[in-house]
Amino acid sequence: MRLAGKTAVVTGGASGIGRATSELFAQEGAKVVIADVNTKGGSEIVESIKEAGGEAVFVRTDVTVPKDAQKMVRMTVEKYGHIDILFNNAGITGEPGPLADLTEENYHHIMDVNLGGVVWGCKFVIPHLKEQGKGVVLNMASLGGITGKRAHDAIYNASKAGVILLTKTLSRELAPDNIRVNCLCPIAVDTPMVQRWPAAARQASAKRIPLGRFCRPIDIAYSALFLVSDEASMITGIALVIDGGFTA
Repeated sequence: MRLAGKTAVVTGGASGIGRATSELFAQEGAKVVIADVNTKGGSEIVESIKEAGGEAVFVRTDVTVPKDAQKMVRMTVEKYGHIDILFNNAGITGEPGPLADLTEENYHHIMDVNLGGVVWGCKFVIPHLKEQGKGVVLNMASLGGITGKRAHDAIYNASKAGVILLTKTLSRELAPDNIRVNCLCPIAVDTPMVQRWPAAARQASAKRIPLGRFCRPIDIAYSALFLVSDEASMITGIALVIDGGFTA
């Protein structure tokens, strides 16, 4: 029960990494708010958590819309009285391809979700965390934001690099308020997004990882659990690489 008595908000909590993390946070004692555009998936995970003896609610949230992010924070406080953890997990890969073929629509979609969603989540939760004098923000970045080795993913990589620098800057800005800010930088995770890749591409990518497989959602969830728990009380401003030895 490493999160007993805490309230955690997880964006993109209806599937993949978000779902695994929401379930783990609930198992560890947190009251979990699932924030997602996927109403069906979000409601299902809430029921799953409740059936396992945990506590959770769903708040439909489009992280690209500032008013939705503001509502997410307001409704969490109204329901549980406080927020201890915000995991800005929601993200997309967009349509990969050469930069010369990039469309304006694809650019804005990737940046609005991956970077904008983190910005708005932070903007609206920070005043609450400051008022209570403590809190943790965890952001989802990517190995692509560090290495740039994802060919034909320039805008995705740029969005995740933005998350990393935003994280580091906020960690310095908010340290005097006893608010920790970190981010996760995983290599490809075996989620529905990755499962849509062609089989040959999936196999080739997995072989390039020294441990021989993609990350599983639960691998990321356990890393998230550590960073948001009191066990990591002296850790802020880091970009934790989870890559099976790829960058070793």
